[in-house]
Parts: sequence; structure tokens; C-alpha cells
Amino acid sequence: MLLPTAFLLISAGQQLDLTRSAGWWVVFVLDVLASVAIVQSFEYAWGSVAFWAPRAAEEINSHTWDMLQTLIPFPLDGLTGLALTSLLTIVPAGLVAWYPTRALLGIGTLSWTDAASLPVFGLLFAAFATWTFTRGLRHYGRTGSSRYLDYGHRR
Repeated sequence: MLLPTAFLLISAGQQLDLTRSAGWWVVFVLDVLASVAIVQSFEYAWGSVAFWAPRAAEEINSHTWDMLQTLIPFPLDGLTGLALTSLLTIVPAGLVAWYPTRALLGIGTLSWTDAASLPVFGLLFAAFATWTFTRGLRHYGRTGSSRYLDYGHRR
């Protein structure tokens, strides 16, 4: 995924006569790392649901991963309001590709300096995932897993 994405970004940058300064490249690298952090945080947060509902949530990560992989490539330009806000927050597919790409390429009202805000979103998502995981782990430490009570494990 990285090589085709890099090719498309470079190609689009050439067609837009984009000037890439040292600051632009720093923001680009930070945005790639922030996108990775957002995807990982989203997956960890949803995976942490299994601490409270192991039967219901044991397969949730494969579905959230599929959902992100399906939504990430789509341009969100036609969306407004609740739909766009949801895809930038609840399901952060827009933060992984759409927002940083538009900002780095200077499309619309975003500029590459707006792309510098993506690491902040990455940190916020990581903080939320850490909070969710630690709360879930604490819950699991107190209650154990109700999934195995019939087999004589923790009661």
C-alpha cells in the first residue's frame, strides 16, 4: 500500500506544481506516522471491548479493520455535516488518507500547515485507546472472563 500511495501522491504533487519544502517533508513523515497511530488506536480501542463482552466482541477487530480498509480509499469531498464528522472522529477513515492528502497537496481550503494538526489527532486517539485498554484490563483483573465460568475458571 505504501508504494502505490507514494506514487499517487508524487504524481498528484507534480500535476499541481506543488513545492515541497523541508517543512512539507517533515509534516509528510509525521502524518504517515500519525495515520498509523490512528489506525492502531482505533483497533486497540475496539479490541478492548472484549474485556467487557468477550463472547460478543471476540471477532470485532476483524470487522473494524475491514471497515477501515473499505472506507480509507474513498474521497470524502461530497460529504458534509454528520457524515463527514463521523468519518473524521468515530470511524477515523478520513483522518488516515483523505484529510492529510488534501492538506499536503493544498486541495481546497487546507494547506500543508493544516496537515501538521494530524499528529495531535493521532495522540488523542492513542490516549483514548490507552484509556480504554487500561480500564478494560482493570475490569478483567477484577472479574476475570465470564466466558469460562462453566469450565471452573475464575468465579
